[in-house]
Amino acid sequence: MDLTDSQHLPGRRQLTGTETLQLDVLDQTGTNRTLTLDFGPLNLNHVQGDDEAAFLTVLGQHATNAVRAAEAAAGAPQILQDIVFRRIRGNDDDAQFGRLQAQLRVAVGTGATQKGRVTITPPAAPMPAGLVAIGFTDPTRRDGVLDSRNEIVDYFAECLHAARFDAGEGEGLSDPHLSAAVLTTEDGAAQTVAVRIQLSTDKGGAGAEITLLSSSGLTASGWSAAIPVPGSASKANNQNTMRDHQALADHGGHGPPSGHRAPEPSRGSQPVR
Repeated sequence: MDLTDSQHLPGRRQLTGTETLQLDVLDQTGTNRTLTLDFGPLNLNHVQGDDEAAFLTVLGQHATNAVRAAEAAAGAPQILQDIVFRRIRGNDDDAQFGRLQAQLRVAVGTGATQKGRVTITPPAAPMPAGLVAIGFTDPTRRDGVLDSRNEIVDYFAECLHAARFDAGEGEGLSDPHLSAAVLTTEDGAAQTVAVRIQLSTDKGGAGAEITLLSSSGLTASGWSAAIPVPGSASKANNQNTMRDHQALADHGGHGPPSGHRAPEPSRGSQPVR
């Protein structure tokens, strides 16, 4: 789930201790539980050059503490995993913080029969400044169900941002292998949405491909299988691009041939509900 906040550094996160948030959780055994998160006071600051990992860890621990207290108050076992925050930059300028992305996931339970779902119900508007500061900027209820193509695109884009961050790639970091731009094709008659994951514009070529190695819990969604799609958005003359290797051999390795693009992403289909 993406909870965003965009601003320049310093990135200040301050909670007064009065902020609350309701989470309705359908766990992996089919049990519904309601958690009321009461956030403790927090005054956290991040300036350029500070330890980013430590900043994100402290923020995640603070939110997780609120979850654990809510679980105990509800007499429930652990039903949510630890909350993880990521910094998603918007460009290469490290003086700009970008935005926060928070990850909320249902804990893996014994006898699990489903993935589980988290529904966020924010307090009445106006949204408390403290929640806005840690990225809870959306004043609408979120039920965790993807029922439109736009929501599917947003979801996949945030998954890609998270994967790139975890790999140390993206704006302001190492050159990313995957693009965060997601393409979809909707089939109204079949009620499916095909999702295309693309190579970044600096990677690719005819000798490159994206391969789905493994997946879990995606069979029902149609995203557990994928096929390569010809054509990539690679820059034809970028030095990182692996172009037509046979043509390179034919030319003795001198100069890039033009007009060759790669098989690139993987595709799956998701029923629109």
